[in-house]
Amino acid sequence: MPNRGLLWFLPIALVAPGWAVVAQAADEKSEAVTIDLGGLRQARAVVTVAEGDYLIKVRMLPVRCFDDALNAELNRDKARELALQALARRLSGKPFVELAVSGARVEKAGPDGKFYALTLRVPSDEVTLVRAGDKPPAVERTERKAGVDQVLFQSEFFTRKRDYLNTLEKMTAVFTADLRTAETTAKTRPPNNAFFLAVAELEERCEKDFEGIGRDIKADRLLLDVEKEEAAKVLSEQKRQVLDQLKEAVKRREENEPKEESP
Repeated sequence: MPNRGLLWFLPIALVAPGWAVVAQAADEKSEAVTIDLGGLRQARAVVTVAEGDYLIKVRMLPVRCFDDALNAELNRDKARELALQALARRLSGKPFVELAVSGARVEKAGPDGKFYALTLRVPSDEVTLVRAGDKPPAVERTERKAGVDQVLFQSEFFTRKRDYLNTLEKMTAVFTADLRTAETTAKTRPPNNAFFLAVAELEERCEKDFEGIGRDIKADRLLLDVEKEEAAKVLSEQKRQVLDQLKEAVKRREENEPKEESP
């Protein structure tokens, strides 16, 4: 979870239909405001001010097509992003809003009936309204810096296609992180098969999880054929990326394994 040293930059284009909230002065934000984020997740957020902090409570339809561990991680990540999106919309009525936020922390997260719910607390004195306007400027991804997360949201974030693409990106990031953990653990242990078993498990999960979201994309009747094709292409690329990473990791490990001497 991010700490107060972790900074989130959110260039956010909020032009999707269904957004209904009126911007108010900074000293008039103590009342609760409900923001209907909509989208594939049918997300809704309630933003209040409590003890000098912004408190954002989000409920959304969860991701369910993967194993329990991956579902939990993706849902937490998606809900956190939605909470920050709701805060940005709460602080400005402009179609485009850019915030700099640090110190955000998840207070509670987990299943809530058929929904997934998350509560995010953000110190109000660590929220900076960088800019707001009628149109988003051309935003270029900048080089990542140590200890800094840069999160870019576009108006299409709330479309069905964008939600699938966002999920695929996060899946790849999760597999990459799990592989790094396995490699780090392997460095502290004597040579054995534990690393190779971990990679084999990751490969099995990769096949199963990408197949699962592929079925969802194919079965989604609200996606245009061209959108399904685009999502399927990205799915194939992301899956190949994960499998290639696993193969390279095994190759590195095998090269570094001490060779057994012949009798």
